[in-house]
Amino acid sequence: MQEGDLIQLPHGTSQLIPREAESTLRLEYIDKHEDVIVVNKPHQAHCHPLNPWDLDTITQAVVRDFPHIKDVGSPREPGLLHRLDYETSGILLFANSQESFQRLSQSRDEKQWDKRYLAWLHGIVTTPAQLLIPITHHPSQPSKMIAFLDPSQKHKGHVQQAHSWFVPLAHRNHQTLCMIKIITGVRHQIRIHASTWGHPIVGDPLYATNSQAAERMMLHASALNVPSPLTGQTLQWCALPSFVNDLEAVECKRSFERESPPTKIVTAEELRS
Repeated sequence: MQEGDLIQLPHGTSQLIPREAESTLRLEYIDKHEDVIVVNKPHQAHCHPLNPWDLDTITQAVVRDFPHIKDVGSPREPGLLHRLDYETSGILLFANSQESFQRLSQSRDEKQWDKRYLAWLHGIVTTPAQLLIPITHHPSQPSKMIAFLDPSQKHKGHVQQAHSWFVPLAHRNHQTLCMIKIITGVRHQIRIHASTWGHPIVGDPLYATNSQAAERMMLHASALNVPSPLTGQTLQWCALPSFVNDLEAVECKRSFERESPPTKIVTAEELRS
């Protein structure tokens, strides 16, 4: 086979899509009951197949372990209620039935979910802040998003409003551990807000210029509260990442109880000036 050769595939190429049973990915389950299945996603793992030959994705492994959810939600990502980037670890939620999927999807769309992340940022952050910075697609690089700071700047697609809280918890090696709460859910929102603010996430391969200095991207989905699709009572999960020590973990858990928004506001207009 040489470069430029044409490969023709026979009819029925859907058979090339790997069966879930072939997945070798072993998952850590945080919770399993009649409402939901909760996974602690490892970093460097895709949430669902992006190509016919993809095998070890989170959804394939979950369907292998819980075959009954194969027909829940969409065929491409059965049961999956939200996504995390390939480099991001942490809590990932699956519905255990079609009824739960519909109700949880509705509560998510109505912004009834409370999602908290932990991340190490470059530089020293001392004051909690709310970032209100719109995000849009990069005009020429499909894998990247950009902050929309100037109405005249080039971009692709529509501009989405994005709102995040950043609360500093600890410092070491000129880096800051932050609890981050996202009010909206835009692609790469935390990564774009952090880098635009001047404090990119340590190890971010897209938005941090010195990402090679870290063994991984230091971003983890660490806490999630959602209303139960059956009772309406709050379901809560917490999963701390390996990149915090025991002392930092105490501060992390305390931060999940924070409900008052930071008083400092960072906007696109402020950063543009």
